[in-house]
Amino acid sequence: MTDNATVGEEAETYVKHEPEESRFTLYLGDTPIGEVDYEESDGQLTITHTGVREEYRAGGRAAQITDAALQYAVENGLAVVPQCPYTAWYLQKNDIPGLVVA
Repeated sequence: MTDNATVGEEAETYVKHEPEESRFTLYLGDTPIGEVDYEESDGQLTITHTGVREEYRAGGRAAQITDAALQYAVENGLAVVPQCPYTAWYLQKNDIPGLVVA
């Protein structure tokens, strides 16, 4: 088994959209380390939860996965409803071109 420091040094993070789960999952190599959960209906993307495993919270990983969800909303013409406190905070701090917040 590999410790977290070694995994972090060897593997890269990436976000995978899993629409069947209504989720964006953040992976470090093959390991899921975070997620953004959402509900999509009536032209809106309601972000209900953002989470990153405690040992992986440094390094802007919550921002990485949140940005992926917001870019999906822009690309698909969806207004974002930020029910998740992290997403609401992120939107106050970042300008996302083309994003509509409901």
